[in-house]
Amino acid sequence: MKILVISPCSASQKHKKLANKLRIDDFISTDPNHLPRRIEELDEYKESAISMYQGGEHQLIRNGLESIRNTPNYGVSTVDLYIISTGFGLICENQKIVPYNVPNNNSHILKGNGSEKLHNEVKNKIKDYNLVFFILGKTYVQALRLPFDISDTVSQIFIIYKRTQGYSQLIPNDLPNCFSVELNSKDFKSGYTAKGLVFNKLCEAACEQGFGVFEQVKENPEVLLDIVQ
Repeated sequence: MKILVISPCSASQKHKKLANKLRIDDFISTDPNHLPRRIEELDEYKESAISMYQGGEHQLIRNGLESIRNTPNYGVSTVDLYIISTGFGLICENQKIVPYNVPNNNSHILKGNGSEKLHNEVKNKIKDYNLVFFILGKTYVQALRLPFDISDTVSQIFIIYKRTQGYSQLIPNDLPNCFSVELNSKDFKSGYTAKGLVFNKLCEAACEQGFGVFEQVKENPEVLLDIVQ
């Protein structure tokens, strides 16, 4: 079974004090040479995406992936990670990027034509997997423009916050391959990192109990919270 995680970028990044990070104007410049030139200026600060982001939720997801990948018989290719960057779009965890500062509410990726492009990129990526975990906030889910026109064999599980108004309505739960798992903040006393914590605990359970844990979740997403609790 091929498993994919799609997570958000985080505002907290390496090189926090860097003064000349990329800004929104760099990404939307009409000069085709502008962005490559700016990226080249920041070449010494390049990091893989998985290393660049420092947010708490990202760290929990990363720790979960590392536990899976370090378990005998699993390995690096067991679960793939792609990240939705407010600057660079949908990127592989190993893609080299430079520091940037593009808030969600000002992102060309999450708004207008950018979100249409993101929808197509994500649809084309997830169609090659059997199980996809979306660990995203409301703004990112809105930008996906659900649903995706893909095979029912691709199970899509959105881990979301129950308390966020209008969040669950964005996810078409009437489709046979699309599910939302709603978290109650009282059950996971971890604030805005709860989604990452749930995935981390799922990975720990898979390390202890075997790969069948993921099979169980694919067959019945409702058992996910039972497994991690």
